[in-house]
Amino acid sequence: MHKKIDLYMMEWLYIAISRLKKFNLFKEYTMTKKNYMVDLIQKRSLIMSYIIKDLTELSGIEKELYCQIIVGGYNIANAIHNVSLSYKCDVGTIYDKYYPHVCKKINELIKIVFLK
Repeated sequence: MHKKIDLYMMEWLYIAISRLKKFNLFKEYTMTKKNYMVDLIQKRSLIMSYIIKDLTELSGIEKELYCQIIVGGYNIANAIHNVSLSYKCDVGTIYDKYYPHVCKKINELIKIVFLK
C-alpha cells in the first residue's frame, strides 16, 4: 500500500516540478518582454521629445518640410515638391535655402535613434 502511495506522490511531485520549471521559464520570458517594452517606450518618448523640440524651433517652410519628411514619411524629393506647391516657391529655392537646416535636424534625430 505504501509503495502505491509513494509512486503516486513521486509522480505528482515530478509533475509539480515540471510545471514549476515551465512557469519559471514563462516568468523569465515575460520579464524579458516587459523590459524590452519599457526600453522601447522610453526610446520612443525620447524621440518624440526631440521631434517636438525641433518643431518648436522651426517655423514656416522649414517646419512644413520637417513635418513632411519626419511625420508624413515622405521622401525628400516629394516633401520638397509638396512644400513648394503649398508655399508657391521654386523647388530649387527650398532645396538650397531651407533643406540644409532641416537636414541637420534630421541627422541629429537619426543619431539619437540609432546611437541611444
